[in-house]
Amino acid sequence: MPTTIASVTDMAASTLAPSYDVFVLQTMERLTIGCVYAIIISVGLLINIGVVLFGWQYANHYIREPFFILMIQFIPAGLLVLFAHLIVGVFTILWTGSTISLAFQASTLAKAASTAEAVGMEALILLTVVICFNRFCMTVKHLRHLFKGDRAIIWVILVWTLVLAHVVTGNLNQCFRQFNTTYFYFTYTCKDPIGTAQLIVRLNHVLLICGPLLGIFFAFVAYLQIKLT
Repeated sequence: MPTTIASVTDMAASTLAPSYDVFVLQTMERLTIGCVYAIIISVGLLINIGVVLFGWQYANHYIREPFFILMIQFIPAGLLVLFAHLIVGVFTILWTGSTISLAFQASTLAKAASTAEAVGMEALILLTVVICFNRFCMTVKHLRHLFKGDRAIIWVILVWTLVLAHVVTGNLNQCFRQFNTTYFYFTYTCKDPIGTAQLIVRLNHVLLICGPLLGIFFAFVAYLQIKLT
């Protein structure tokens, strides 16, 4: 009997030891990745804040310039994305796979942060398209009027309105973006992914794919126009 108990104890110890080692290794890995990720995001935040503080003194000189009006929109959009990654991303990485992580992602704070990330990310994409279109229009004489005077403000209002309409509609249909710890980005997750919710997700995919391609197209055509003239 003692021999049997001893053998069972040894088997249990040999089984638990690797599991404990794996747990410690995974914990250290999460801590390392989480800390590095937090540092990267914090650097991005500091750079954006620095740009605001440094550029504010020159704002009066360029505040009426259409290109400046468009470019300045990148700062709030970028800050929304970075803050969301700092709040949700880092926390989710540190508690990957735990009930704490699942509870946090379902919390109001996480949903608010993911909503901010959705607004910021979609705004960044649309603003990139608009700025590339602006550069294209500057190379075509008959299109320059589209950004003359205060019309750049109209473009800005249009971008933010479209983004907010899309994100708010998604939230009303229980579609929220959740942080993916494998690829470190937010993806839409809908409670009932049919009907309007499905359309919201598809529109997001179209924006993510077509937005950059459209921006590249306008930038390339503008480059050709400059070269040819």
